[in-house]
Amino acid sequence: MLRVLFVGILGLLGFVSAPARAEPPQRAEGQGAEGGATFHADIAALTRQNTAFRRVLFTAKKMQIVAMSIPPGGDIGEEMHQRVEQVLFLVEGEGKVVINGVASPFRPGDVVLVTPGVRHNFVNTGKAPLKLYTLYAPPNHLPGRVHLTKADAEADVENEAFGRLVE
Repeated sequence: MLRVLFVGILGLLGFVSAPARAEPPQRAEGQGAEGGATFHADIAALTRQNTAFRRVLFTAKKMQIVAMSIPPGGDIGEEMHQRVEQVLFLVEGEGKVVINGVASPFRPGDVVLVTPGVRHNFVNTGKAPLKLYTLYAPPNHLPGRVHLTKADAEADVENEAFGRLVE
């Protein structure tokens, strides 16, 4: 079941073979016939273009997609979610992932799925920004929120309160 879900997520994000398109959309949002919402984007391009520490790109009822840019020597900050699942995809840069105190390389093309109760951090070990995007289920940040720096993110008490409600 988890494999099917994971393959389904990858398919939604364009990691499964699909016909090439001349110019993929940078970002397109829409409403479904039943009131649902869609998000269709060249996520790698959006992630590369993002210069904010954290930029919430889209928030659905049960999932959220966020682009991040971590400066050289910076990190996301060690955290542990009680109820949130998180999938992180590295697009560009060099880094390491620290899971429950154990560090491993984090390279472009890598994906890390973090389940509730796992202490984790992502660190930029390179000389250029670490460009990644992450899926949260359920959403973990206020819709549309942009934090230019990690300090901005840490100072945003409203966003932190929202994250605690989810936990």
